Amino acid sequence: MSAVKILKVVAAATGFAVTGIGASAADLYVSPSGSDETGDGSKALPYKTIQCAVDHSADHDWIYVAGGTYGESVVTPTYRYFSGSWNADFTARDLRNGRSVVISTSTASPCLSITAVAGTNVVSGFTFTGGSDGVQCKSTKGSSSNDQDGSYHIFSQLIVTNNVDGLAFAGSFPSLCLISSLVADNSGNGYYQNSNHGTLAYMYNCTLANNGKGICRDNQYTAQQTCRNCVFVGNLAGGRTSTAYTTFNHCWFTAVPTSQYAVLSDCRTDFESFGNFGISTEGKIF
Repeated sequence: MSAVKILKVVAAATGFAVTGIGASAADLYVSPSGSDETGDGSKALPYKTIQCAVDHSADHDWIYVAGGTYGESVVTPTYRYFSGSWNADFTARDLRNGRSVVISTSTASPCLSITAVAGTNVVSGFTFTGGSDGVQCKSTKGSSSNDQDGSYHIFSQLIVTNNVDGLAFAGSFPSLCLISSLVADNSGNGYYQNSNHGTLAYMYNCTLANNGKGICRDNQYTAQQTCRNCVFVGNLAGGRTSTAYTTFNHCWFTAVPTSQYAVLSDCRTDFESFGNFGISTEGKIF
């Protein structure tokens, strides 16, 4: 998926103009059959680990990752774009049966950690499991800051499961966007956000299931979140939204959020009567 296509999808889904993705400088490739020693990141000679590709990347590079299992805890700066679940020759993606699975090397480390300075990340088509966080993103501007770090982060077609926290964001971001993803069976929070000052968070066509908490937001100032076409089922404890408003539109719950800062519109609680609701693993916006 190109940067331009992702921008169009996000703009259509959110109505929010996302900036910061520049022209691709290079394409790098990763495969379980590759080599960090003899590989050069090309299709013919891919790297073996995602981290090696990150270490050899520059701003605006795309990193394409073949399906398979990667036992590593990846640390990346901004302006890196990740596309997972490609077949062996990188001609097609198989998001259903050929996923790129990142298993953290330690339960004390995130599967993917983003050091967020002013910039953008795109992460699409991965499974993250076994970490302290599936995805962790920390802004250079702390959660008590009234300033933003100028970063935009787009996550799509993810499966985030069996971590402590599924996704954990801390700091002040202009925009966070989670699309067509499954966040399930994480022992802590499915989605945790501690952000201030104008942060706009979007969650579309996602399922949060059987987590310790569905959404937990320790936010203040003008931070806002919109959840649309999402399912929240079987999360053990209710999340909270602190002093920031979360708007739920056309969502399904096993229990209605009780926070005074949760605004519901056209939502349903008779989840069982709808049958098997979930996500589109093909990443379709519906």
